[in-house]
Amino acid sequence: MKWQYTSYMLPLIVAAGVSVAIVIISWRRRTAPGALPLAILTLAVAEWSIGYVLELGGGDLSTKIFWGKVEYLGIVTLPVAWLAFALQFSNQGKWLTRRNLVLLALVPSITLLLIWTNQLHGLVWRDIALDASGPFLALDVSYGFWFWVNTAYAYVLLLTGTVLVIRMLVRSSNLYRRQAGMLLIGLMAPWVSNGIYLFDLTPIPNLDLTPFAFTLSGLALASSLFLFRLLDIVPVARWAVVDSMSDGVIVLDTQNRIVDLNPAARRIIGKTITKIIGQTAAAVLAQWPDLVERYHDTMQTQTEIIIERSETQQNFDMQISPLYDRHQRLTGRLIVLRDITERKRTEKELRRQALTFENISDSVILTNMDGLIIDANSATGKIFGYTKAEALGKSPAMWHLPGKYMSLKQEIIDRIAQEGRWMGELNFIRKDDSKGICEAIIVPLRDENGRQIATIGVSRDITERKQAEEALLQAKEAAKAANRAKSVFLANMGHELRTPLTVMIGYSEMLQDEAVDSGYANFVSPLEKVQASGNHLLALINNILDISKIEAGKMDLAPRNFDLSILIDDVAIFIQPLIDKNGNSLQIERPTNLGFMHTDQLKVRQALLNLLNNAAKFTEQGQITLAITRETANGVDWVNFEITDTGIGMAPKQVAHLFQPFTQADDTTTRKYGGTGLGLAISRRFCQMMGGDITVRSEIDQGSTFNVRLPADTAILCAEPAQVNNRKTQD
Repeated sequence: MKWQYTSYMLPLIVAAGVSVAIVIISWRRRTAPGALPLAILTLAVAEWSIGYVLELGGGDLSTKIFWGKVEYLGIVTLPVAWLAFALQFSNQGKWLTRRNLVLLALVPSITLLLIWTNQLHGLVWRDIALDASGPFLALDVSYGFWFWVNTAYAYVLLLTGTVLVIRMLVRSSNLYRRQAGMLLIGLMAPWVSNGIYLFDLTPIPNLDLTPFAFTLSGLALASSLFLFRLLDIVPVARWAVVDSMSDGVIVLDTQNRIVDLNPAARRIIGKTITKIIGQTAAAVLAQWPDLVERYHDTMQTQTEIIIERSETQQNFDMQISPLYDRHQRLTGRLIVLRDITERKRTEKELRRQALTFENISDSVILTNMDGLIIDANSATGKIFGYTKAEALGKSPAMWHLPGKYMSLKQEIIDRIAQEGRWMGELNFIRKDDSKGICEAIIVPLRDENGRQIATIGVSRDITERKQAEEALLQAKEAAKAANRAKSVFLANMGHELRTPLTVMIGYSEMLQDEAVDSGYANFVSPLEKVQASGNHLLALINNILDISKIEAGKMDLAPRNFDLSILIDDVAIFIQPLIDKNGNSLQIERPTNLGFMHTDQLKVRQALLNLLNNAAKFTEQGQITLAITRETANGVDWVNFEITDTGIGMAPKQVAHLFQPFTQADDTTTRKYGGTGLGLAISRRFCQMMGGDITVRSEIDQGSTFNVRLPADTAILCAEPAQVNNRKTQD
C-alpha cells in the first residue's frame, strides 16, 4: 500500500475537525429538536472528508479504490440526515416514523452494497483508472447506471430539506431568519461544489471540491450554533405555541424596547409590526401613558388592567415575568395579556341573576374559572357559617377538610368534563369548627357559544339525616349482636338438652324389651310412641343446634377423603324405607367410577338424606331419581348431585322462601307432612360451608329438582393456602 502527500489534504482535515466538534456539541444537546439528525449529518461529513483525505493520500489504484468506497458511508448518509434535520427543525418530525426511515434508507443501503461489490457488475463505477496529469495522482472514474440513480435520489432529499428551510426562512422573525440563512449557506456550498465536480467543470482535473466545501458548511453551522443559538432557540415553538395563542405576548429587552410580539399582541396594540419592533414600549403604548408609567420598572406581577379605547373598554389579566439567558443574566421581560372582558361581563350578569337564589333554602355558590367565589346566597352562611362578605373572592377550600380540597377540585373538574356535572357528599367544617355533611351538585355555566364561564354549586345540609342513619346502623348492629348471642347460647346448650332426651329414649327402649319379656304387650305401643316422640324431639333439637352453631360461627368442617360410590350406597340403603312408605321407587344414575371426594362426609350425607327425605315425603306412587355427575370448570373439579321427584311441586313464591330457617311452603304442608322448616336451611348452609350451593327448580303438580353442587376438594375453595398445601403434602 503506497502513500503520497498533497497540500489539498490539509483543508479536508480542517473540515473534518470542524464537523467532529459540531457532532460533539449537537450530541450534548441531543434532546433539542433536530440535534440528533444534525449530529449524524456532521458525522457523515467528517467521515466523507477523512475518507477523501485517505483517498488523495493513496499512491496506488487499490488503495484509492478502497478509500473511495469507504467515503460512500458518509456520502449516502448525508442526504437522509439532512432531510431528517430539516423535518424536525421545521416542525414536521411526525413524518420520521420507523417505516419512513426504513424506506429512506433503502436506496443508500443498496448503494453501499453495490459499491462494495462493484467489481462484479460495474453499476456504480464502470471504468476506473489512475490519472497522473494533474498535481497529484488521482482516480479517473466513469460512472455506471446506479451512480446516477443514487445521485438523483440524494438531490431530491437535499432539495426537499432545502425547501423546508426556505419556508421557515420566509415565515420566521429576524433571529430565526439568520439561523435558516446560515443553514442554507452551509448546505448550498457543498451542493454547488458537487455539481461542478459531476459536470467536469473543476479547474483541477479529478479533484472533488465537495468535501472542501464542507469546511464552509461547518463554519456556517458553527455560526448558527454559537452566534444565533441554533438548538437553544427553536422557531417551531414560537410558530406552534406563541403565534397561535389567543393571549397577547410581548417581549421587551433591558432597555424596554419591544423585540418580539405575537399576532394577538399586535391586534391589542393596533399597529403593524414594522411600527412596533425595535421601538420603546413608551413610544408604542403612548395612548396609555398611565399604564406605561405604572409598570415601567415592574419585573414581576400579575394584575388586572383596563385599556380604554375611543368606543370600547377591554379588561385584561396582565402577567409580567423576567427573562434570563442560560447564564442567569437578565435579558428582558415577558408580558402576557389575557382578554377577560367577556368574563368580567359574565360575572356581572351572574351577580345580577344571583338575586333569585336568595329564596332558596339550599346553599348556592357561583365560582369563576379561577375557582374563586363571585356570589353566594344567604343560605350559604347558615350552612357553612361564613357571611357573603367573608366568602366573596375566596376559595370554597375555607370550609373543606385540610389537605382534601385540591384532590376534590381535580375530581370535580374531571367529572364535569366527562359527565357534565358532579354529584356527591362532602364533609365540611363550619366557621365555629363544628363538622357537618352536605350533599352537593356542581354544574358548569356556559355562554351562548358553549364556553364554560363559571361554575354553580348547590349544597344541602344533611348532617342530621346522616346522624339518624348512623343511629339506625348502630341499632342494626346491636340487633345482629343480640342474634349472635342467642345463637351462641343455643349452641352451648347442646349437651344440656340432648343428655336427658337420650336417657328418655334409652329407657323407653329398655321398657319395651321388659314389657315383651314380661308379657305386658299392651304397654309396647305406648312405649313406642314415647320413643318416637323422643326421637322426633331429639332430631328437632339437633336441627336447632346445628342452625344455631352455623349462625354463631361455631360449626366446623371435618374434611377427609372418601369413596363417593360407598357414600351413595349407604344413603340409598338408609332412605329406602322412607321411599317405600309412600309407594315410590328410587332410581340412582351414576358413572361406573365416581372416584373420591375430599370434604366433610357427614355433612354431604346429611344434606343428601334431607333432600331425599323431602322428595319421599312429598311424593306418592311416584319416581325419585338421584343422578351424580362430575365436571371441571375454571380448573376446579365439581360433583353434582341432582334429586328429582314427581311430587306436588311448589309455586315460585314458595321457592323464594324455601331455604329460610323455620319456613315451610305453607300451613297446609306443615299440618299434613310435618317438619320444622330447618332441614333445607341446614343443608344449604352445609353446602355453602363446603364451597358449594343448592339450587331448586319446581312447578305446581310437576315435581321438583334440587341440585347440590360441591367442589370435589373443599380445601381448594374454603381452606387457607397454607392449610391446602399441608393437606396436599399429607395426602
